[in-house]
Amino acid sequence: VMALDWPAPPPAVVDPGLKPPILRTPAALRLVSPARGNVSRVELDVRVDESGGVSEALWAGGADDSVLVATATEGALGMRFYPAQGGEQAVAVWCRQRFDFVSR
Repeated sequence: VMALDWPAPPPAVVDPGLKPPILRTPAALRLVSPARGNVSRVELDVRVDESGGVSEALWAGGADDSVLVATATEGALGMRFYPAQGGEQAVAVWCRQRFDFVSR
């Protein structure tokens, strides 16, 4: 096993005065049919804009099945939030959302 000597990524800068967005309308996912007994997770980074809508959604990890990612992305774009607040002003932020697909 060879160890890689890559530098660590820079730490995330967090604004202590930022109030994060709060989910108002969850994702409405259209049904997909994963194999019976499977549990699949898709993680997306979503951009919540100043109005509380999701303007972008990017795959961030988990299952890379194109059907599941497309379903999660479609659902994420329909989500609505109370927007993040920076002081007294609504601000756009990126946050991570997880979508679990469970077959029964």
